[in-house]
Amino acid sequence: MNNFKWAIILLLSFYLLGCKTNDASFETIAQMQELATQAYTNGDLHRAEGLWSDIVRVMPEHAEAWCQLGHIDYRLHRYAAANNAYQKCLVIKPKNIAVWHNLTAVKLRDASETLIRGSAYLTTEHDRDLVGKYQLLLRELMRLHGIADGLTKGTNRYED
Repeated sequence: MNNFKWAIILLLSFYLLGCKTNDASFETIAQMQELATQAYTNGDLHRAEGLWSDIVRVMPEHAEAWCQLGHIDYRLHRYAAANNAYQKCLVIKPKNIAVWHNLTAVKLRDASETLIRGSAYLTTEHDRDLVGKYQLLLRELMRLHGIADGLTKGTNRYED
């Protein structure tokens, strides 16, 4: 009987310690989230990334953390990582239209930068039709990004 009492006391101790640890974890997560937000706002993307990454390691279903990691990866031109982070956020919160918008922006930016890099290799030796389509696609992507250059000038009805 004496062993039974010790077993109960031990189990209760583990339970209570577990509860305290969880409470502390939630408090720590909230603090980390606040620090990560401040770091992001101040432009310290690497610190913000580290803090948000720590949060998702502890709480993999933390949608905001995944979304923030997507923002950071996008700003650092790491489009595959941004895509991955936004996809994880959407698995958790599929109705978040802002994340769908951000995911689309990632894909458009990646496509645009790919075309810009490839345009360095366009020569008169290439098929004129293909070059024309290539340049048209690049112009349209730039227009979507709101970039007005000599090729798109005048297409915006709000332009002076």
